[in-house]
Amino acid sequence: MADKSLTIPQQFNEVFVEKNFRILFAARFISNVGNGIGPIALAFGVLSLPGANAASLSLVMFARTLPLIVFVLFGGVIADRYGRAKIVSYSDILLSLFVLFEAYLFISGSATVSWLVLLGLVTGILHAMWFPAFPGIMPQVMPEKKLQSANSINALGVNSANVLGYSIGGILVTLVGPGIAIAIDGLTFLVAGSLIYLLIRFDKPNQVGDEDTILQDIKLGWKEVRKRTWIIACVSAYSLIVMVYEPLLAVMGPYQAKTFLEGASSWAFIAGAHSLGMMLGVILAMKLRPRHPLFVGMIFSATLALWTLSMSFNLPIIFMAMAALLTGIGFDLFFVFWITTLQTKIPKKSLSRVLSYDAFGSFLLGPIGLIAAGPLIEIIGIKELLAICTIIIIVAVSLSLTN
Repeated sequence: MADKSLTIPQQFNEVFVEKNFRILFAARFISNVGNGIGPIALAFGVLSLPGANAASLSLVMFARTLPLIVFVLFGGVIADRYGRAKIVSYSDILLSLFVLFEAYLFISGSATVSWLVLLGLVTGILHAMWFPAFPGIMPQVMPEKKLQSANSINALGVNSANVLGYSIGGILVTLVGPGIAIAIDGLTFLVAGSLIYLLIRFDKPNQVGDEDTILQDIKLGWKEVRKRTWIIACVSAYSLIVMVYEPLLAVMGPYQAKTFLEGASSWAFIAGAHSLGMMLGVILAMKLRPRHPLFVGMIFSATLALWTLSMSFNLPIIFMAMAALLTGIGFDLFFVFWITTLQTKIPKKSLSRVLSYDAFGSFLLGPIGLIAAGPLIEIIGIKELLAICTIIIIVAVSLSLTN
């Protein structure tokens, strides 16, 4: 843990003095500008296709999430075996090629829901390789005593980039269409992957014998998780939370903005407020050192219910944005506490495997939420669906706190 006595500027100084952190930070910042642009461009790109509706958008987003669930456990083992920076670098570079092809489809007028589903399945597999590998790079390049500061500052950069990306995405979609916006997203992955390539020399792949199989490594990861009930409690809660959060960002939010607000620009404003809240949550995490960080973080995670409730009542956009901002504060406060706890409590040789179980459990119900959101909007209505989501969040957080 970082020294409680350090001011925020001092924490910045002690972290940015590390050259390798600067490389990691730059890569993450650049790719997250693209991550802010991409979802807005894709969502409104799909909704603009002839004959497309909320169910079409659900299907496209479902295709991107499903492979994460199927392959993420293998991704954690592969990262531990062959090197985390190597897997992240190669995944980002390959991902850029598929995203650029997606951009070409929109620019040329060839985009269809079928094409986007196919590309989503491929990019989802690459994300499954990337997801458990990236958080494992930080302990390779930073001393343990600087980890919470490093995680906080890295998350601050991520959220700053998202705010910038959402703003750019909304403008680009409005002015030049989704194709150009998605192309810029693809280029950010290419640059990020090239930067992470510089950190491959710090990889320390696990030594495995011929008799060690990937399935055996997956079982070893589960062993580490099973003896820590706090991991199971938090991941179980976030499985339900993500079942709401993913379709909120990818389907319900864009649909409501297109139907009741001013389209892409309105959703970019709300999503930007959410990322701004994440920045504030990170700053708060840099100063808070609670005795029970995960308990505190989980309470703050309940702020998502305020966001869904504000949208359910279709409150003025400023209130939706304020609720999104509060959700951002809560989510990133939890994230910093969570990732730092894992990095300091889990043996380094098993970290990516445990992170893969974290991703698997947390995102397990995400595809269900994504594939169900569109049809449910058509059947019961967007406002009613958001009210149900509010109840799910409250139940999930309450159950985790009692356990």
